[in-house]
Amino acid sequence: MFLAFAHQKIGRWNTEEQDAITRDSEDALTAMIIGRLRYLPPRVTWCLLVACADIVRGTAPAEPRSLRMAFWPRMPHPWEPDRKVEPDVVWEDETGIIVIEAKWNGTQSPEQIDRECAAVMRAHPAQRVTMLALGGVNANVTIELRDRCRAQAVLALGWDRLADAARALRREEATEPFRNVLEDVVSILEWRGLRGIEHLKTFDSLPRFPLVPPLRSASPERAFHDLRGLPRVIADGIRHWRPCD
Repeated sequence: MFLAFAHQKIGRWNTEEQDAITRDSEDALTAMIIGRLRYLPPRVTWCLLVACADIVRGTAPAEPRSLRMAFWPRMPHPWEPDRKVEPDVVWEDETGIIVIEAKWNGTQSPEQIDRECAAVMRAHPAQRVTMLALGGVNANVTIELRDRCRAQAVLALGWDRLADAARALRREEATEPFRNVLEDVVSILEWRGLRGIEHLKTFDSLPRFPLVPPLRSASPERAFHDLRGLPRVIADGIRHWRPCD
């Protein structure tokens, strides 16, 4: 579908209507990006969405063993019985649940995020819940999410950082089907205007969550040195991945 839209092959809509449906639609972007990430090994999807995110509060969840994702599940409102809430994505695994709320042009709503987390936590009381705000997070929202969101952990990830990580991984040697998925992810985000940078050159463009080895230094220069091998780490994860028994 993305390729048809990108090449303006959807005949019954004009260009402006296609833009409204695709380029300006958060739900379409969620489906096109996260829907594709389901076809990567769980560790790689975890690296792109979780390991590349900033930790607002708590600790990042453990690597999942599966990619059981529900898109826009309708769940009972935690406080108003006659209403429903609809998180964008609920990623469930035996290690816990990651709730993803994506924003493209807008700003994240801490109230909405808290409602969604409360609904998921009520439905899965024994599970650890992590909230991932994808896009739409500024300094004020970060403070509100840290103070108000009831999830055990809160993460924030910018679309630009996701795009840079996907570009870096795409350049590594990986199996062709996985590389095609990453190529699609990069193409979709560039189609949305995120041309970004072609090489990870600055500390701010690199993931901050400590992968392997853990960061133990305080200086950005040392942290940059520790993190610049991230694409190779992710690529190694792809090459050595085997389905879970």
